[in-house]
Amino acid sequence: MTLESITTTAVAETLSAWRHGGKLPDVLLELAALRQTVSRPEERPQALREFVVSLLERQLQQQRLLAEISPKVRLTSKKAVKTAVIDDFQSNQKELKGWSALFFRYLSPVNLTVAELAAAIPLSTRQFSRHVKQGVAQLTSLIQQVEQRAQQRSRLRRFLPVPEFSQLFGVDEVVLKVVAQLTADDGPRFISIEGLGGVGKTAVAQAIAYQFAEQTIWQDILWISARQEWITAQGQLEKIEDPVYSLEDVISRLAHQLGQEQLAGLAAQDKLTRLEPLLASQPHLIIIDNLETLTDTKALLPALFPLAGQTRFLLTSRYSLRDSDFVYTLPLPELSSTASQALIESELERQGQAATLSEAAMAAIYRTIGGLPLALKLVTAQLGTLPLEYILNGLQDARRQSAEQMYKFIYQRTWRLLSPAAHHLLLTMLLVSPEGEASTWMKLMSNMPLENFDEALLQLRRYSLLETAGGLEEPRYRLHRLTTTFLQTEVLLQW
Repeated sequence: MTLESITTTAVAETLSAWRHGGKLPDVLLELAALRQTVSRPEERPQALREFVVSLLERQLQQQRLLAEISPKVRLTSKKAVKTAVIDDFQSNQKELKGWSALFFRYLSPVNLTVAELAAAIPLSTRQFSRHVKQGVAQLTSLIQQVEQRAQQRSRLRRFLPVPEFSQLFGVDEVVLKVVAQLTADDGPRFISIEGLGGVGKTAVAQAIAYQFAEQTIWQDILWISARQEWITAQGQLEKIEDPVYSLEDVISRLAHQLGQEQLAGLAAQDKLTRLEPLLASQPHLIIIDNLETLTDTKALLPALFPLAGQTRFLLTSRYSLRDSDFVYTLPLPELSSTASQALIESELERQGQAATLSEAAMAAIYRTIGGLPLALKLVTAQLGTLPLEYILNGLQDARRQSAEQMYKFIYQRTWRLLSPAAHHLLLTMLLVSPEGEASTWMKLMSNMPLENFDEALLQLRRYSLLETAGGLEEPRYRLHRLTTTFLQTEVLLQW
């Protein structure tokens, strides 16, 4: 919807419908501010009322504080309402009178007529109605401002993948540091978040991107990630069509996300030449995730360097880019013991188990697997099935060999705990796009009986083998990239 469609008439008709029990006009039900909080259209009327009431009450409280009036009033009777409106109108503040008249005319929990409200002040009904009209104009302007910010957030998020987390632990300092560097005038134009697979590089990049999407400092936020292989329904690995695999692919994705479709037929260098003025003069944030999967990383960075005038690049990579003198590298450390415990207890609570670990148990876990978030989640998922001592005894040998071996061991054990139906569904998940798919798609692709599918899905979620995104009404599921790697290299080829 356009901001121009949010008119005083639409706002007044909506308020009147609430007051008199009429049909709501459709205009305000299409607010982006609502669509970002509720997924189903039938939920929007109630969400709209809560949204408007919240705006009005907040403004009333702020204006009352400025007028040195008690901001919160218990409105349990007509007498209390009359006392409150009298106090508001004794102020000389025009805005307070508008907010107060509007609230008590349409949204007060105790309803009074216009005549009753006007007589209490006292004013003529015509004078009181003018204050109501002023309040409608103030509310309309405020809704337009909120909607403009919501549309901006929606626009800046349109290329971002759904978050891989509901809450992050132990990385606040890293996020703050990267945000500060990306916004500093003299900050680095390229920042690379680096570390072992499963340490949380992508999650940190997503947290940074979504934080920036709440602001207006970037013209746009672009996200490019590579996935190069696909598995057929017969279990055969195949190269996917048109993957983000090379410098040319990255440049093509940039042109597409920037809306420069007319550059499609040009050579990579010509595209770069055309994109350079746009990106060099307008501040964009470009995130390239899983950089190590690209075949020509060494050629990519110098090629992108001329674009970094006002534009900044945030990279994630398993392999360090410290040899590039214009890239600031930031190794992402493992979580501290405290943060690891917070993550484990959060996972236990999510699974409906006792959410408190003893000091000895936590020390044993951290001593064995350290603070790798994915490993912590996978081990936590096994705690409901296997004794902690059994899990840790087997992990110790794998940990001594390398972190990659530890992951391999974790996945092998988890694989053995799964039913054949869960094996089948997990391998089917290799077909899922990076954005995730709904369960209806998964049922179709797995070709499993409903009862087997439901049990298999429950197992995969129980063992933290699926990332969940989207709303509660229609969640989407996808594999973590490291899970995909181990399925392809260990399950399909060896196990």
